[in-house]
Amino acid sequence: MHKSNLNIIDLTGKRFSELLVLELDSKKQVTHANGKKKNIYYWKCRCDCGKEVIKNGDSLRRGHTKSCGCANIKSHAGPKIKDLTGKRFGKLLVLEFVDKKRTISKKGYRNTNVYWKCKCDCGKEVIRLGDSLKIGATKSCGCNKKYKELIEYNKKTIFKEGTNLSSLNSAINNSSTTKVRGVSFSKARNKYMASIVIKGKRYNLGSYTNVEDAINARKEAEKKYYKPILEKYNYKKCKKVIENEEEFE
Repeated sequence: MHKSNLNIIDLTGKRFSELLVLELDSKKQVTHANGKKKNIYYWKCRCDCGKEVIKNGDSLRRGHTKSCGCANIKSHAGPKIKDLTGKRFGKLLVLEFVDKKRTISKKGYRNTNVYWKCKCDCGKEVIRLGDSLKIGATKSCGCNKKYKELIEYNKKTIFKEGTNLSSLNSAINNSSTTKVRGVSFSKARNKYMASIVIKGKRYNLGSYTNVEDAINARKEAEKKYYKPILEKYNYKKCKKVIENEEEFE
């Protein structure tokens, strides 16, 4: 060490938290408001992260400086990441950790966003934010959203005037004894009964000995009740009619 520096405290080789002092770098003289002059010594240090920096000796000895700056970043990294691997959130099964990103909000708050690879029950794999999974904001790969969109589509294009337009196009009813919609056989009367439902109201179309007569009565009623509303809304075909939400949940 130079003779002019004999009175300073040699910090070479000393460790201050994550910093190892390598050598004296420079000296700067400052004048205080009362006129007194003071020498400020700066030391070259190597941080545990590998970075070399120049730091104020007084700050090192007083514990004000503990790293090259990486310690400040670590202090804002938030709590230890909770492992979500193998956990289920709605239709999503968490497969593995993907990435962690730090962001700063407009108000200056530091946030840590953790991303996970998930597999949806529909088979699709997606990357999702951990916080969104934990608070229930994300429950699927997006197929639930498609379900909601389909419901809205159905409401706008299929359900008119209290009537499901798609049901008006269906002529087959597997639950009926005749397999024809609106035509059934009554054992009590020993006759074929014809009926039609429109806007929630059922209209009896009579009873018939011959099934063909009952079917013809039904077809004539469809022309009278169904055809006008189908033509009014120019309804031909829908995407899909949702009858049971469990199909998507």
